[in-house]
Amino acid sequence: MNTPQDPDNTGPSGGSESGSPEPQLPPEPVPPPLPDPNVAPPAAGQPAAEQPPLPPPPADPYQAQPQYAPPVGGYAATAAPAASKTSLPVWSLILGILSFVCLPVILAIAAIITGFMGRSRAKQEGSGTGMATSGIVLGIVNLVISAVVIVMLIVGGVAIFGIVSQQVRTAEELESASLAAEAYGTANNSYEGLSTAALTRFGYTPSSDVTVVAKTNATGTQYCVEGAPSDDPGNVIHMPASGVTTTITVNGRSYVYGQGGCGASFQ
Repeated sequence: MNTPQDPDNTGPSGGSESGSPEPQLPPEPVPPPLPDPNVAPPAAGQPAAEQPPLPPPPADPYQAQPQYAPPVGGYAATAAPAASKTSLPVWSLILGILSFVCLPVILAIAAIITGFMGRSRAKQEGSGTGMATSGIVLGIVNLVISAVVIVMLIVGGVAIFGIVSQQVRTAEELESASLAAEAYGTANNSYEGLSTAALTRFGYTPSSDVTVVAKTNATGTQYCVEGAPSDDPGNVIHMPASGVTTTITVNGRSYVYGQGGCGASFQ
């Protein structure tokens, strides 16, 4: 007996005998995104976009530090100055040293001039300036020492010239007094009683700028006249000369006198 077929009835495979499409399955749910570890979770009632980012994790104190290769030989390598192509620094140093041996002022000036020229050339070449600087320093030191010595010589020369000039003036006065003393001895057959006042009777005229004293020994057989400038009483000389003797020639005339007073044997 034939049973009527239900048009909606499907076969054993569940498909439609009329070839209609199979029903679609629902899509699988997408899992929510994982939270960003650098973003703090949102507080209650606050959108996630307004949350501040989390602070970065602390640095590892044991993290390896970058290593640097030690400099060669334990010292940082430096570029050596280029060799100088000019000989002026060498000459400056040589002249500076020689200025202490001979021609001090002339060689010192030459050392300073060549030193500055050598330094300028060496800087242009990019070479060292040590020798040129040393030559300049030696030249300056030599000039300073030479200047001091020259000043001392001038001052000493002026002082010596003044002393000698005074002694020459005193010697001229004593020579006149000596001639008067010899005339006194000839007239009295002795020098006993000789004095400065007695000399005036035999042609001696005392000077205001030289003090003269006439003396004789105990027996009256010898005389001595001594004198000194009035403004320098310590610069004493005597005639006739004895002891330390000085001879000075002025205008073709020689004066021979002894340094200091007549001595203890004359009174």
